[in-house]
Amino acid sequence: MISAKAHSVTRSSGAAAIEFSLIFIILLMLLYGIVGYFGPLLLVASYQQVASEALREAVTARYQPGEPRNLQQQVSDVIDRSWLPPRWVHNCEGYPDAGFFQMDGDLWRVCLRHDKPREIILPLPFVQLPDEIRGEAMLCIGSDCD
Repeated sequence: MISAKAHSVTRSSGAAAIEFSLIFIILLMLLYGIVGYFGPLLLVASYQQVASEALREAVTARYQPGEPRNLQQQVSDVIDRSWLPPRWVHNCEGYPDAGFFQMDGDLWRVCLRHDKPREIILPLPFVQLPDEIRGEAMLCIGSDCD
């Protein structure tokens, strides 16, 4: 026969297991939601930061003394040095083929994108993914910008 003390220990450990499983499920769902929601935000911020850094590098290279540099190559080098894998980086519409840098008079622009974010981000039922992940930086050098 089981004593009253042993019976109470068995009941309390069973209750603890049920409480743990419920809390674990809630915490797992919370973690899953955080990763699913902030993953796309992190990628968008990363693409924007790489585009800004590439434009900064192009401006710096253009106004350094010495021989003129290929600004398109300068921008591509910055993008290649970033943490983004090459298969994740594509040029934007309206930019030169395989180029990320464009000058329209005094307006300088750098744009990079990934056109299939569902390939790199875990799709979640409650998170709407954008059609593309895009980072674009623009700078007006002079007074002839609209």
